[in-house]
Amino acid sequence: MQNVNYFIKSKMILITVLIALSAFILRIIDLDVRAIHHDESLHALYSWVLMKEMIYIHDPMTHGPFQFHIIALFYRLFGDSDFVTRLPSAVFGSLLVLTPLLFRRLLGNYGVVFAALFFALSPSLVYYSRFARNDLFIALWTVLIICSILRYREKRNFVWLLVLACSLSFSFATKETTFLTSAIILLYLSFLLTYRLFLSHSEKTVFSTLRVICALIVAPFFWLTTLLMPIKRFRLRTSLSDPDYDLFIIIGTLTATQLAAAIKIPLAWIPIIIPDESMNIFKLSVIALLMIGVLFVGIYWNYRKWLVCFVVFSVTYFLLFTTLLTNLNGIESGLWGSLDYWIDQQEVNRGEQPWFYYIVMLPIYELFLVGIGLFGAAYFVLKKDRDVIFLAWWFLGTFICLTFAGEKMPWLLVHLTVPLVFLTAKMLGSLLDSNIYLLRSSQSTHYVAKLSAPVILIAITIIFMFSVSLRVNFSNTGIPTEPLIYTQTSPDLKLVMNQIEAIHSEKSSPIYIETAAALSWPWAWYLREYDVKYVTGDYFSLIDFSTQPILITNKASVPGSMFEKLQYARRVQYRHRSWFDESGYRSITFDSLLEQAMNGSLILNGIHFLLDQGDESSVGSLYGEAYLPRLN
Repeated sequence: MQNVNYFIKSKMILITVLIALSAFILRIIDLDVRAIHHDESLHALYSWVLMKEMIYIHDPMTHGPFQFHIIALFYRLFGDSDFVTRLPSAVFGSLLVLTPLLFRRLLGNYGVVFAALFFALSPSLVYYSRFARNDLFIALWTVLIICSILRYREKRNFVWLLVLACSLSFSFATKETTFLTSAIILLYLSFLLTYRLFLSHSEKTVFSTLRVICALIVAPFFWLTTLLMPIKRFRLRTSLSDPDYDLFIIIGTLTATQLAAAIKIPLAWIPIIIPDESMNIFKLSVIALLMIGVLFVGIYWNYRKWLVCFVVFSVTYFLLFTTLLTNLNGIESGLWGSLDYWIDQQEVNRGEQPWFYYIVMLPIYELFLVGIGLFGAAYFVLKKDRDVIFLAWWFLGTFICLTFAGEKMPWLLVHLTVPLVFLTAKMLGSLLDSNIYLLRSSQSTHYVAKLSAPVILIAITIIFMFSVSLRVNFSNTGIPTEPLIYTQTSPDLKLVMNQIEAIHSEKSSPIYIETAAALSWPWAWYLREYDVKYVTGDYFSLIDFSTQPILITNKASVPGSMFEKLQYARRVQYRHRSWFDESGYRSITFDSLLEQAMNGSLILNGIHFLLDQGDESSVGSLYGEAYLPRLN
């Protein structure tokens, strides 16, 4: 029996590795065909400067420093290009496919394979594995955090606390969504520990309801129990020597060090105004008080274990934010600036998406993950599977947080898709495993028929995901006819770039790009090796046209008097970037949704939208003009 289990496990590992290799191939095919996106170009250029000059200054606007360091490392190893810019995302997206191997106890052998397949084929995960953004990095760190929690709860092995501390550090150094993930996990642990303290042994009496109400009130403030930790009697009576309490302490203390800027929220309510000249002292004071509190809790919990975890977290964190100690200001921008900027951005409401944005987006690209995953979550929650309860909480908490967050963007689908993959794989794996077991124990044709249902469902799910992934990533990737693509640099830009390279092979023409026309990015990336001046339209009158410069602008910015000076040039109009027309789903109201549901057009419109992606007529565009010297 042991040999059989070993054989099954080995085969499962082999299949998962093969799926990961296939996923990597899917992610690197034509990786550089699509022009670099506006956001990608910022990440690429700053990473290139870091690689060339070892200079990087953390700016919360571009999120954490990890992405810049990993891209710079890849530039050092493989050269700087569009392909290499996206390669780290492709690598991390492929590593994500391997992570189900860490969840074998939860998912089972079949579930591991299904999870790997879904990670490999998910349209949103594939797309953003081919895109230089932070989200695939953060997805891997989050999965490792979740895995560490489940593994530590299972065997209480200290190694998993170290993995947790390290993953949490990388996660904070990658993107601010880590604050949401930490809050979701800590709130879960708070409710769980509150239940054990006050309700687990309570009898069903008239006071039960009051106890439940009190527990719900106390749970969000459970962290205050850490103040009582020096009292030995308290620790013994409350039985807080529990793996979940260990996790609560580690995640809570390491996250608390990042929360200094949260003091702004109560100060805005009071309100209290801190003078600018006193702001630095105020920041340092808040950070220092937080550190003292964290040290107090950690030492009384278990100073040996906590100090090791804290050092692992801190070394990784500070080396990244300071760029290997070359930018000590990164300490302040990390501990204060990251959360400070993120809080301010919630009022900006970038993208101006409706509250139901993810309700619309998820079924378009992850239809079967939503349907099967949510059904599976409900099924196993009712069976009181504690690990699935945690996964369901992870998805639900993430969905609620992202729905109420100021910024709603398609790349945030990644953070909703990942937990759905695990929930779906758990459901399908269990369904298949139970039917196979019944079939083996009985040769009845009845069980053969029952087995065909989950097999067909699995096949349809895989076919749907693969076909949508091919459509999004290889058919419609140049022009944003998909809401997942959102906005995209036009393929025209690369054609203009080829012409600029041809000109510079014969002559050295200065290049001027008008900033007012929103044309600077991604030209800053593509022209990184050239002498480029970024100017306003007013500057055009000061240009020496005898040098036959290259101008990139828009027609409205070029005065009529200048056309005589441009006789040397040929004018090339090009589409700079395009964006998806969002008027369709933005116009949805409850009444219109109800009307469509009643007359049957809702399903038909949904099917039409899923099948007919590719209409460029409604795509919005920004056009530019390039004035290029004629070649001999």
